[in-house]
Amino acid sequence: ATAIYEYTANSAAGIPKMIVTDSSVTWSTPDCVTFSTISTRLNGGPLPSFATVRDKVWITNRSTHVITWNGTTEKQLDGTAGTPNPAPPRFNYIEFWNERVWGARSNANPSGIFFSDLTDTLGNDLDPSTGSLSWPAENVIQIAQENGSPIYGIKVYRNALFAFKENGIWRVDFNGPFDITVSKTLSSVGTRYQTSIVEHDNLLHFIGIDGFYAFDGDRAVRVSDDFKNKFNSINQTSIAEVQKTWDTTG
Repeated sequence: ATAIYEYTANSAAGIPKMIVTDSSVTWSTPDCVTFSTISTRLNGGPLPSFATVRDKVWITNRSTHVITWNGTTEKQLDGTAGTPNPAPPRFNYIEFWNERVWGARSNANPSGIFFSDLTDTLGNDLDPSTGSLSWPAENVIQIAQENGSPIYGIKVYRNALFAFKENGIWRVDFNGPFDITVSKTLSSVGTRYQTSIVEHDNLLHFIGIDGFYAFDGDRAVRVSDDFKNKFNSINQTSIAEVQKTWDTTG
């Protein structure tokens, strides 16, 4: 398994299910005994991310089109068969905030955060998984394109969206498509692991390059000094590094 996610659909009588994937096939299970296939569309690329949006689970990994599942039916949001056209970008990280879907980091736009529209030009509600006009090309926010790091994670916290890069954290305040503010927090450290960003005791905790950090929305403080030497022995590979393991003498 490469990722797991808990999903509860209203249409399934509120019974929670665990979603599990090996980055190729995705299954659901109510009891960790019986598994049902949701999708076989993932291609073994980057680790997938999940979010629950309007009673559907969204699955995305930036290598394939976004996948949705409502507890019964799987859809690939590729611009056909009643899905948004243009299709949502193939982003890697996903959040649901202010009734909009937010996705970060595509292959073509590693510093971009994309967001869905709420209504069309006539004021009609748009479902981000079916509305033809729900993903206009201009709905993208750039996060420090010049700083040499892609986005590695996004997290909604204290009524703002925070974007994590390897070397810092940025805050996005959003009051509408024409009222967006992006500001760099005082944290000079970020993370390369979306799944390590967890809210606990009203703080965000994450894994940095040299330890565990607690973030209050402005400053990040390392909280793992008691085992700093042990943490330094853990090799966090970057994109430019390659590892090879030989399991025989030859």
